[in-house]
Amino acid sequence: MGTLENLLNDAWSYHDREGERLAGELEAVIEAPPELLASFVHLGIHTIGDHMGDWPRAYALGRRILRGHEASGQTVPAWERLYVAAVLSADGVGAAELELAALYVADSPVASLLAMRLNLAEALVSAGRAREAGRIYRPALGLVDRIAPTSALDRAVAVAGNNLAWALHDLSARSPDEDALMKRAADASLAAWRHCGSWINEELALYLSARVAHTQGDAASALDLAGAGLKVIAANDRRPFDTARLHLLRAAALAALNDPAGRADALSDADAAGQQIAFEDLKEQYAAERAQLGLLT
Repeated sequence: MGTLENLLNDAWSYHDREGERLAGELEAVIEAPPELLASFVHLGIHTIGDHMGDWPRAYALGRRILRGHEASGQTVPAWERLYVAAVLSADGVGAAELELAALYVADSPVASLLAMRLNLAEALVSAGRAREAGRIYRPALGLVDRIAPTSALDRAVAVAGNNLAWALHDLSARSPDEDALMKRAADASLAAWRHCGSWINEELALYLSARVAHTQGDAASALDLAGAGLKVIAANDRRPFDTARLHLLRAAALAALNDPAGRADALSDADAAGQQIAFEDLKEQYAAERAQLGLLT
């Protein structure tokens, strides 16, 4: 079990860069104990399904590793994740079977159902199907406030909202309806991370909300949200890359507000933080975003 546990912990550092390698490592696993089923299925579905886009392969892996096990309070997240792979592999009966097994053992069946729908919306975003994701996300989010919160549901709201908002943000053109959905998703993600996440989750969500506000022409709100993100960082620990990006966004907002002196100060603050970035890849990313600042302004 130690070897498998190490794999499940270490693989997150390379799953997005070496998907085929990790897929092979996971497929070589003969069985997993109940306490590792949820982690195993989550990693497998995320890597092979979300990143590699091979949902039937992800589904087959999950079905095999769950064979001989029954859903329980400890393992129910595995059934919830595999439900998504079943849907995206066009196995409607298998999806219904997994869904019902999860609901039967869940402490809060409605929360479990909504988490599955939000996980499906997240997967649709990863597949480039943001508009379809919105058709599920809206009604699911509308039900979230009507039930008792759980940490798993909060996390599903946070992650799905983050991914959906960024996917809509990055579209070359959006309809008014998509603009409204983008903001709703960003707002919901920020609120959920404040319930279930760390301060890092919160400052990243504030950055997303600031980007969304700026994209929608609300420079004043973008400036306030970026400032709030900087305050979260200052109250906790150094994050030079995130600090630099937030100052870049402040510079863009101040330019839109016709404050050239403020823009210059914000750029100076951004460059000062950029000098403290330790990793070369993040330094390069900051330099690229700094060069593209005109696109934001």
